[in-house]
Amino acid sequence: MAKKKKGKRTSRVDTISTMEALPVVADSDPHDQQREPPRLKDDTNAFNVPAEEDKDFISSMPSEILENILSYLILDHDPERGFKMKEQGGKFQEQTHVLLSLSAMSRHFRAHVDSFCQRHLMKHKDIYHFKTDDEIDELRGRKPRRRSDRLKAKPNQETRVYRMDLIRALQSSCIGCGRYAGHRATMANGVACCQRCDRSALGTHMTLTDALRQYDLRDWMLLKSRKPGPRAKHTNLPMVSYGTVRTGLMWAGACTSYHFFQRDVNRIAQLVHGDVEEHMEKKRRERSKRERENRRELKRKLKVRHHNDQSVAAMSPAEKIYHQGRLEYFEGSDYDGSFSSGWNDYSDYSDYGDYDDIHRRLCVEGPESCDWCLQEAVEKKHDFNIAKVTQDRGEAEQDDPAAN
Repeated sequence: MAKKKKGKRTSRVDTISTMEALPVVADSDPHDQQREPPRLKDDTNAFNVPAEEDKDFISSMPSEILENILSYLILDHDPERGFKMKEQGGKFQEQTHVLLSLSAMSRHFRAHVDSFCQRHLMKHKDIYHFKTDDEIDELRGRKPRRRSDRLKAKPNQETRVYRMDLIRALQSSCIGCGRYAGHRATMANGVACCQRCDRSALGTHMTLTDALRQYDLRDWMLLKSRKPGPRAKHTNLPMVSYGTVRTGLMWAGACTSYHFFQRDVNRIAQLVHGDVEEHMEKKRRERSKRERENRRELKRKLKVRHHNDQSVAAMSPAEKIYHQGRLEYFEGSDYDGSFSSGWNDYSDYSDYGDYDDIHRRLCVEGPESCDWCLQEAVEKKHDFNIAKVTQDRGEAEQDDPAAN
């Protein structure tokens, strides 16, 4: 029986050497085999890495990026704080600071928050009046802390909670000048800020009433909680930050007002009107025109009242004919105001008569400049400071001697 010849066994090394010896056939360009594959955007993304099994996506990000995020969370803000104070009254509780809420999520976040708070306090020691443990011991006259040789090899366990030190400093010291302040910032009510630094430290802000009047806006353009009407335009405007402030005493009728950054209101006004200054100038001209028309109509009604009363009480036919003629003219549809002699046309009583309310209804100067209005206010005991008005008028006359 013939024996089978055993074939020579080919090792893995020989197979690889044989494959390397094979010629490489190029399809089109011989340099294509040496080119690197194109790098996609996902390949260059720092976060496009497989997360660890025991960590989520945000916990696996670099510490530098996480601390950069924490730097934006210092100025905590509750926009509805004013209304919560109104609803809850004496049972009002402050909102938990966002740094404390974040540190309660996991040990990883708690370690990062404490580390960030410690460096932030050390960087701004003058503002927060922060002192280290050694500085506190030196002020109290204690000896410096020493560790035995047996404990030097062990890590030093930090018992101080720096996040609580930072929160207490934020809610007691002004973020602008560093002085003690019991007043909260309007646009960042999670931190303390004195009234002097409220507008300079965080930015100029304004009330809702001033924003609507100065920029010709509507409330639903700034507040998403207000619903626009069916014919409203510009309903897709971006959301802006706001704050609520409660002013006044509780027993005297405190009020809650909205506040906005002036830069945000100006940005919304540019989206709505385009050129804000040109639009407001146009509105001022239209308002002045309406005031002139309303004033002319008021003068016409006063003249109609005067001539109507005089025509009824006329003593002679000629006088009655005169007043009836003027009455027909002022009641006519083609009245153009030709008898009006000017803006303050109340000195000529031939068309207005001798009534007590003529000067009050036609004078545009007011008690600040008109002696007649000032005397009338004194007689009626109106609620304003007469001495202050007289002093202001005297100072104005001294500054402008040509007016005398």
